[in-house]
Amino acid sequence: MNRIKELISCIPFERFSVLIKTGPNLFYLTGFEGEGYLYIDPEEAVLFTDGRYLEDAEEIFKGKIELLERKGMEFILSCYKGGPVFVEYDRISCREFMELQRLPLSGNISSIDWALSKMRARKTKDEVEKIKKAVELAEKTLFYVLDNYLREGISEMELASEFIYHVRREGGGLSFEPIVLFGEDTSKPHGVPSSRRLKKGDVVLIDFGARVKGYCSDETITFCYGKASEEFLKFYHIVLEAKEKVENSINKGATPKDAYTSVRSFFASKGVDKLFLHGLGHGVGVEVHEAPNLSRNSKDCFTTNSVFTVEPGLYIKGRFGVRIEDMLIYQESGIERLTRMPKSPTFDELMKKLVSGG
Repeated sequence: MNRIKELISCIPFERFSVLIKTGPNLFYLTGFEGEGYLYIDPEEAVLFTDGRYLEDAEEIFKGKIELLERKGMEFILSCYKGGPVFVEYDRISCREFMELQRLPLSGNISSIDWALSKMRARKTKDEVEKIKKAVELAEKTLFYVLDNYLREGISEMELASEFIYHVRREGGGLSFEPIVLFGEDTSKPHGVPSSRRLKKGDVVLIDFGARVKGYCSDETITFCYGKASEEFLKFYHIVLEAKEKVENSINKGATPKDAYTSVRSFFASKGVDKLFLHGLGHGVGVEVHEAPNLSRNSKDCFTTNSVFTVEPGLYIKGRFGVRIEDMLIYQESGIERLTRMPKSPTFDELMKKLVSGG
């Protein structure tokens, strides 16, 4: 309920309503992961759900709970007391929005995303601990999978499936479906694991994450399975240097937009900026992509306890790609790296570091 009170305090009206639907914001505000709607106004908070989730709702939510008897948005009228209605523009469907417009509501329908985005960007100590647990599970699982399954002949899909199985076996969930790519497939920043099988000399790119108690992790490693070519080593070290430089710049007060621009400029100085095909990073929390956004047009700021990724990458179409991604937390004393997976350009070096704890 404290987060609900904080959300109410963000809204500069005496009378208003907020409507949150099934998804990350509902979980963030209540801890409830079932289906339903949360209605909020300055006087009360009501969780609307159906009989399938009633017992879970009663165990988790300490406020008023009402059963949803039928589909449609008319239920809001049982609580509505006037004023503007704030909804999640990023989540509400066109049908739901149109239904709300037809109801006899006295105020405009506006977005609440701005307030929730700011709240979620400032992680509490408890949230940070949950994120650290997600990182720990993801890295522990990947080490086990690499050690036991990464062999010539395994397919991208098979290795991805082993990661999924072992994360779930340890009681965790997935932040996202892992991206496991070999050889020429690594030139696709968000490629989908296929039946492509591992060969000696292949570049391997693995983007992976786990979810623990509702909180996510996100990390990417790239290495060569076997002897690395001079070309791969060149690009690998350019990406690694870019990541180290931008982390230093953030420590000195760079904004998310500044951080992106500095990496783009560094790549341009090396003549490879056209191979950088995506943003520099993003916040991580109850979703694997949230504020702050580290991109060309970002207007976000780093705030104390912002948790975010830095993931520069270079991609040569049809040949190979390199992405190195870590998760960081922004604090007054400087940024701290949350991810601990060592970075090495070859599989043998990576495994030696993992075994030695380096």
